Amino acid sequence: MSSHKESIQLYLKHFRLSAMSLHLEDTVKAAEQDNWSYHTFLETLCEHEASQRKSRKLQALLRRSQLPEGKTLATLNEEFIPLHIRKLISSLLEGHFVDRHENILA
Repeated sequence: MSSHKESIQLYLKHFRLSAMSLHLEDTVKAAEQDNWSYHTFLETLCEHEASQRKSRKLQALLRRSQLPEGKTLATLNEEFIPLHIRKLISSLLEGHFVDRHENILA
């Protein structure tokens, strides 16, 4: 690895851009091979970082929710849900209450 790449790796680690650091070598090779512009190169690294952060955030939110693993709407046993609530489930899944800023818990 050249001194430039080592220096960039240190900056990425310092700024806690772990996905960019992880994918730097492969992205440099692809950029050199396919003659990418600087913008394409940087955009690709940023996409890796954004994707990894989104994934980590989702995993953290799932852990914090303390939901049992494997619980999904597909495994929902509707027998235990009152009839009037069962009728609302499909409309709630559409999510229009979010656009209307409607509190569905009240």
